[in-house]
Amino acid sequence: MTDTVSSVRADRLELIPSSPALARAAHEDRVALGELLNCAISNRWPPELIAGELEPAADLVCDQPDLGHWSIWYAIDRAEHLLVGNVRFPSPPDERGVVEIRYAMADDERGKGYATEAVGAMSDWALGPGGAAAIRARVPVDNASAIRVLEKAGFTRARAHDGGDELIYERVN
Repeated sequence: MTDTVSSVRADRLELIPSSPALARAAHEDRVALGELLNCAISNRWPPELIAGELEPAADLVCDQPDLGHWSIWYAIDRAEHLLVGNVRFPSPPDERGVVEIRYAMADDERGKGYATEAVGAMSDWALGPGGAAAIRARVPVDNASAIRVLEKAGFTRARAHDGGDELIYERVN
């Protein structure tokens, strides 16, 4: 498994792993976040979907800084020098090598292919240098765009979640 990762590059994106300073800035100070990432911040950052997760994520990264590559990755459009979203691994791979992936793009950056590109690149990293055996994603059954993102990124439907309102998608090595 990779101990230190400076970034993962995709076609248009550079994905930067979190650090205590980045995680704290993402929660508390968007100007500092932009300075640390050396980019502009989308006007609609953070995505509504993750706004409530920024403080607990910052606490986790600050308490366990070695989890940086198994926590938040910031997705930056290299040409625009703009933070457009993030990809998250809520925890390292479990004892079977399975890790969950989540993602969110800034509200004004959706529909531009960033999510597919980011999820694909981070899945490649997790299954390659990251050492995971499989990646899982949960998606609401009625979220067609999220399902499309996962399918385009190489995920296949595994099953319905126990409650029936979510589907489980997987990508394996």
